[in-house]
Amino acid sequence: MTDSNSCPWCPTDRESMSHAIFFCNAVKDLWRELDCEALVPDDPSEIFADTLVRWQKMDSKKCLKGYALLRFIWSRRNNKIFNEKEVPHLAIKERVLRIIDDCNKYLTKIYGGVSISKKRSPRIWSPPPIGFIKINCDACLRDKGWVGVGYVAQVLFDGTQRTRGSWPPEIAECKAILFGLKQAQRYGVKNLVVESDSQVVINRLSKSVIYFSDLKFVLDDVMFVNKDFDYVSWSHVRRDGNSVSYHLARLVPFGFEQIWENHSPP
Repeated sequence: MTDSNSCPWCPTDRESMSHAIFFCNAVKDLWRELDCEALVPDDPSEIFADTLVRWQKMDSKKCLKGYALLRFIWSRRNNKIFNEKEVPHLAIKERVLRIIDDCNKYLTKIYGGVSISKKRSPRIWSPPPIGFIKINCDACLRDKGWVGVGYVAQVLFDGTQRTRGSWPPEIAECKAILFGLKQAQRYGVKNLVVESDSQVVINRLSKSVIYFSDLKFVLDDVMFVNKDFDYVSWSHVRRDGNSVSYHLARLVPFGFEQIWENHSPP
């Protein structure tokens, strides 16, 4: 910061309410990625009270998302200035969507509110946000008495492991995630998107539901390793979008485990 009135992310810009909330380099992409660009004023000098009045004439569901985003953007700014703590871009998006979902459930229960459609799991692989590494994990139970697990981290590193065992599919999938997390830990990754085609496992990890399940002990191990990262997002993808890790899980390694760096096997 060049002075007390400068933006913590854009030192050359003088901070105003409008800049901090809508036009700062650290936040302006959030409005687009959450489909709220229509809420951003065209004129940076627009009085904030006038902005809120204008919102009252717009789509209520979009405005609800905008109000939640305002809250987390301001909280992020204060964390940066007073605590010198940077909140990841993806964390803001997930918190906004979570609070919208909670609010919508409450409105539906109390008033019969309008539901916001749940996002469907993608069929294709997509890159993670800037500053994050996405690691895809999968398991294979093709050969009786053997369990294969594989992971790929954007071809920065990937690997496969083969173990004797007869595990249920969910435990095998969770073991694949644990395997991938340990490698990410070894390579010093701090911000992760962990993607799997096991909806059951991803749901439990997303909600930290580790008890009363056959998965408990493996989930415990995953959450223990998870503490070493700054931020981890759990993502479900359909099988088509997880094909690389799927084929790695089917591959028989030379020995117990095989790892590649900066490339994948053919």
